[in-house]
Amino acid sequence: MSKPNRTKLYAIIAIAIVAIAAISGVAYYYVTTAQPVTPKLLNVAVLLYGTVGDYGYTYENHLAAVRLKALLNYTNVVEVENVMGPDAPVIMRQYAERGYDIVICTSWSFGDYIVDIAPLYPKVTWCWLSGVPNYKGMNATTYPNVAYLGGDSGELGFLLGLVAGKITKTNKIGYAAAMRIPSFVEVIEGFARGVNVTNPSAMVYVNWIGTFYDPPAEKEAARALLESGCDVVAHFTDSPSPGVAVQDWYARTGQQVYFISMHADTRMFAPDVYLTGLEWNFIAQYKAVVEMIHNGTLHSYVGASGEGNDVWFGLKEDAFRMTPYSSLVPKDVQDLVATYKQRIINGSYVVFPGMTVQQKRTLMTLGPNVVAP
Repeated sequence: MSKPNRTKLYAIIAIAIVAIAAISGVAYYYVTTAQPVTPKLLNVAVLLYGTVGDYGYTYENHLAAVRLKALLNYTNVVEVENVMGPDAPVIMRQYAERGYDIVICTSWSFGDYIVDIAPLYPKVTWCWLSGVPNYKGMNATTYPNVAYLGGDSGELGFLLGLVAGKITKTNKIGYAAAMRIPSFVEVIEGFARGVNVTNPSAMVYVNWIGTFYDPPAEKEAARALLESGCDVVAHFTDSPSPGVAVQDWYARTGQQVYFISMHADTRMFAPDVYLTGLEWNFIAQYKAVVEMIHNGTLHSYVGASGEGNDVWFGLKEDAFRMTPYSSLVPKDVQDLVATYKQRIINGSYVVFPGMTVQQKRTLMTLGPNVVAP
């Protein structure tokens, strides 16, 4: 099959996958009235910031919700899409008043709402994905019904940076990122530290978009990085649109450029430029916190941060994974990454030496090999 026809085929497959994702799995809603509880089960509401059809962050949370219901037969799991803005606190209160036991809030943006709402519903456990203990005074003592779900994603960012540093020919690596908030900065800084290990001459150029999910803006941000001379583009946005931009560039110019994905394996959107990427395994945190709530052990749990109610996982706990390599990544690079991964897991290599978990989770500064205006 010719390259243009193959690219068209991948595009058709990708569109079909997104369409199927939007209508599959456990029930999820965008409603103004909360769904009723199921008696004798642990009722869990998963409030999704975006749409399952983003084939990114929200899609991976959706997969975790589906697996949670399958793995823990004592749960009733309901998902709600597009919980954001002024609708978010309304929907949060509705599920609490309906009698749900657990509400999983899947974005940093829920933080202020949890501060206000959690004390009003002490029988509900509010699980804040990307949340940080001690945010506005929240901790296991002041807010005993709030749990924090996080991942040391700077570790995986580091591994992806090793790949980018080895692959680039121009020594200019682009990063299309949604917002300058701590969870994003940690990943980008880890990425930059990986780049520095394999290619101290390379620089990472960040293009901030200003929103989590805006496919046209994400695509334009990636295109601008390519125009500036970057030949490897990574991203931290909710859609695969940056990969589409890199694929389009390759198809139009014939220049061999490369793409590193975020959230999910999106090679079908960028078949000729894809290297590898980060794939969330949110079920690790979902399952752990729901089991602890069910068993009554959450309040005695102290995470790696030293804080109570804090489910902070990393590579060791399989909280995220690298997607399979494409043929564009040489075997020696794959072996190098495997070595560093094992060293991180066994503790012989530390990506952020001297930093506490809390410092990493509140990180807002980037290193000297990053240009991030």
